[in-house]
Amino acid sequence: MDFSIILINFNSSAYIEPCLKRLKNQNFSGSSRIVVVNNLSTDGSLKILQNQPDITLINPGRNLGYSGGNNLGISQTYGKYILCLNFDCLLDAGFLQKVYDVFEAMPQVGMISGKLYKLVDMQPTMYLDSTGIDFTTLIPADRGEWQYDRGQYDLAVNIFGPSGAAGCYRRKAIEDIVYRKTQYFDEQMCTYCEDIDISWRLNLAGWKGLFLPDAVAYHERGATRKESIWKKAGYYAIGFRNRLFTIFKNLRQEDVKGRFKKIFWQEWRFLASWCDKSPARWAIAAYIICGLVGLIVRPSFIAKRRLVQRNIKTNNLDLSLDMDFWRESYDRRKTKAEEFNENPDGNSRIEFLRDDWRVSSQGFNDESWEGGMFFKGKLTAARGFIEMWIPDRYRVTIKKLSLCLELELKADITVDIEVLTSDTASAKTDWQVLQGGRTTVSFDLSRMDLAVGRENIINWRKPWHGLRINFACGPGCEIAVYDLFVHG
Repeated sequence: MDFSIILINFNSSAYIEPCLKRLKNQNFSGSSRIVVVNNLSTDGSLKILQNQPDITLINPGRNLGYSGGNNLGISQTYGKYILCLNFDCLLDAGFLQKVYDVFEAMPQVGMISGKLYKLVDMQPTMYLDSTGIDFTTLIPADRGEWQYDRGQYDLAVNIFGPSGAAGCYRRKAIEDIVYRKTQYFDEQMCTYCEDIDISWRLNLAGWKGLFLPDAVAYHERGATRKESIWKKAGYYAIGFRNRLFTIFKNLRQEDVKGRFKKIFWQEWRFLASWCDKSPARWAIAAYIICGLVGLIVRPSFIAKRRLVQRNIKTNNLDLSLDMDFWRESYDRRKTKAEEFNENPDGNSRIEFLRDDWRVSSQGFNDESWEGGMFFKGKLTAARGFIEMWIPDRYRVTIKKLSLCLELELKADITVDIEVLTSDTASAKTDWQVLQGGRTTVSFDLSRMDLAVGRENIINWRKPWHGLRINFACGPGCEIAVYDLFVHG
């Protein structure tokens, strides 16, 4: 068997048939086997899988998480090479063949990342999702994420490791770092940062990671996690804890020597910047730290760290920590602003383009444009607005449109939402008053009544192309707009 393809199903019903169709249409000259592990799904996806031919379905009767599910799938197969694939990741027809050829030609390569693009509502885009993981600052980042592909990542280069959305591994390599015969991925982490951990251990054991730009896939990040804000905060907490767990387990003494103070302050700044002035987030942080302590005092953690340190066969891993995470983040934000802003003056009209969404603002400065967040800025005038123009493919089919605002307010603020039917025509909702302080507000726009005619937005008879959020308050209000959900 040349390739074992492992997929974990957790409420992935919308993606099963498109993903499997892409797998079965691969132009691959070798042999492959598709194994699906069902993680206690509740959306009817198990029945869909039971009717799929040419797959091996494993239903353990409980949720094993990403790590446990992949470990079970890998242990039940014998492929020379392994692809751990998410259902929300669709492969181009030549993906497997290109990866296979490189594995065969380069025996020192233990893991491969293809070029992953963003997938939005099953529509491919030219915006990058991942070209491999960068971890030189101890804070993981997907190389190139949200950059428009202009050929800047067209060269095959060594990388830290692949994203867990479509990670390709040599079986011989992961057998070299396995814990207790079947734990290739660390099951104490269950999900999040498990791709960082396995990549780190493979690097320490002397295996190389490679980015292969010709192997193309499309990934809809977080497709099975479109839940409430609080659940997303829980996911973030788990990821933060697991990243620290990974660092404690795999960091070498030479990585820390002379740099402990720098690492400590970097982690503190990272935590403090997320918590800011929110008591709820500080409570989550305390929970994270307590959970982390509970993990690292276990005998299993000590045994795993000893195994990792015994398996070290190279000093070539780039964890010099010479790059400053905060300087790197600032430079990335500055580059994005220079790339997308037509005019850096906060009181002039500034436009961004992301996928097919066109977003503009007025009355703000210090705008940033980040993955997972549509807009973040500080109001510099008494009034301002943010406009979002909806892609053509949504304008007729929209059934649900939800908007979340995270606000840091020094005083009360008034907000209304305006439906834009053309470049000139519009209709507004009633004004709403939001109290000062830090708050998160959710609007279900499909249920809000318009002030003119009292029609529901979803029943608005005229064609509409976008929406505008109008703000009125004193200067200095910090406003973030994020998580705009559109369902056709």
